[in-house]
Amino acid sequence: MHASRYDIRLAPTRPMAALMVGLVLSAGAWAGDSWILGNVADSEALEYPTVAAFVEQLPKRRDVEVLRGLPLEPGMLAYQSTKAAVAEDPAYSARTWLIFTAPHPMAPSVARLRTYVPEHELHRRLQAWATLCESTAEGCARMDAYLKRVVGSPAR
Repeated sequence: MHASRYDIRLAPTRPMAALMVGLVLSAGAWAGDSWILGNVADSEALEYPTVAAFVEQLPKRRDVEVLRGLPLEPGMLAYQSTKAAVAEDPAYSARTWLIFTAPHPMAPSVARLRTYVPEHELHRRLQAWATLCESTAEGCARMDAYLKRVVGSPAR
């Protein structure tokens, strides 16, 4: 991850808000100066059917690494695609996963941000969100509201 070409100054934020800003920056880091076209609901299926499977299997993948340097609240795990995985993908897809486990109030749940180059585009990228929520109705509503506030509502 790098964002050294950008001079961004943030007002003091809570750890979750700072994390989401960092995730958006890291997901677009491989894009260089590409334009982000917008935020859409992800048509690509999530990698695993349960949050427990994400917790167990995602860290074992060779194309995934721990996302470091961001403030995480207790119960949060953050991973991202490796640089090699992004370079090998024809759409240059960069994925970032947030996994919420106990004691986090949104647990158990997963949010994935995927940025990619749409077909027939050269310098533009889309970002797409997918979620899996096994939390309470309140926990899932909190996650949805937070993602909408930080990233924007996906076009469905």
